[in-house]
Amino acid sequence: MSDSKRTAAHAPTTDEFWIRSCAAYVPATRVTVYEAIGRDWYGDEEHTKDGYLSVAVEREWWPADMALATARTALDASGADGARLAQLSYASIHRHGNARLWQPAAYLQRVLKAPQALAFSLSHGCNGMFVAARLALDSLRDVAQGEERDALVVGADRFGTSSFDRWRGDYGVLYGDAAAAVLFGRAPGFARVRHLSIASVPELEGMHRHADEHIEDVGHAAHEFGVRASKKAFIERFGRERFFEAIGAALARLRDDVLGATDLGTRPADWLITPHLSRSITRPLYAGMFRGLAVRHYEEYGLTVGHTGTADPFVSLAALARSGQLERGQRVLLIDSGAGFSCGLMLLDAHDVSRAMQCGDLHSLLSDLER
Repeated sequence: MSDSKRTAAHAPTTDEFWIRSCAAYVPATRVTVYEAIGRDWYGDEEHTKDGYLSVAVEREWWPADMALATARTALDASGADGARLAQLSYASIHRHGNARLWQPAAYLQRVLKAPQALAFSLSHGCNGMFVAARLALDSLRDVAQGEERDALVVGADRFGTSSFDRWRGDYGVLYGDAAAAVLFGRAPGFARVRHLSIASVPELEGMHRHADEHIEDVGHAAHEFGVRASKKAFIERFGRERFFEAIGAALARLRDDVLGATDLGTRPADWLITPHLSRSITRPLYAGMFRGLAVRHYEEYGLTVGHTGTADPFVSLAALARSGQLERGQRVLLIDSGAGFSCGLMLLDAHDVSRAMQCGDLHSLLSDLER
């Protein structure tokens, strides 16, 4: 089927769902691009093109505990607890630091006392939290009206725990550490979900697939974390334009979908939030596609944090809310994408802005929990 006839899969807007609360954790430590250039981790030419200022670096906490802190904060912000959860998902793109069969979602499920929830760990590239959000709304749609149930979506990654190079491991992307949690439900809270849709771009899956499979051994890290090699091979075979054309077509499907389902065309969003990618990617592709549908682009913060794997949209959303710039009644248009490829779009109407939180000291947040 041609791109013009393909449509985005969206969550119907006949039901009223909310982000009851959200929380993000971004470590205070920043490594600036100038320090990275001085240490020969990064280049002047790349900096000029990319526009990053720094990346956030976590040196103590592992991803699951970063995620736990945001999950607890999000639950507390809504006066909820684990007993209300119908579903709990954990999205990531990098290693969590423990045994491969260990499930971070089950860890959160135990600590948050949510044995009744359907808990699962999700690996679907950097769009994982949006995919999980779609599943969360589907699960809530199955809950009987009047029954108090929520769905928790969490994402976390820390990139300094492997041989992956956060500075030169990818093209046009610097990687920062962070976690985010979003609590969805029917009860009003932070923002009403006006629209959520996902567009798949499977023709680009080869950008992250090596030419040959490999047996894991002491030298497997280059295959496990080597992003550039597979992208280089894909671009040499199909051209750089293939990526921009395919992602552009998917984003256009999302744009057409939201315009057909909402009044965004006559009432633009106040804020646009896009993935924390380099300006050479974001401006022509993401901002270029949606600039006319939003008044302001909340971009600068992401360039101080870096690309956080699955958490970009909600890390920036929490930062925007805590900055004092987001006001009740304003609209936020969030865009995301990730390996697979898939792209996601979410349109929010802000309500109780105080329910978007940024986590501070994790020791105090986690000290009384049985981890």
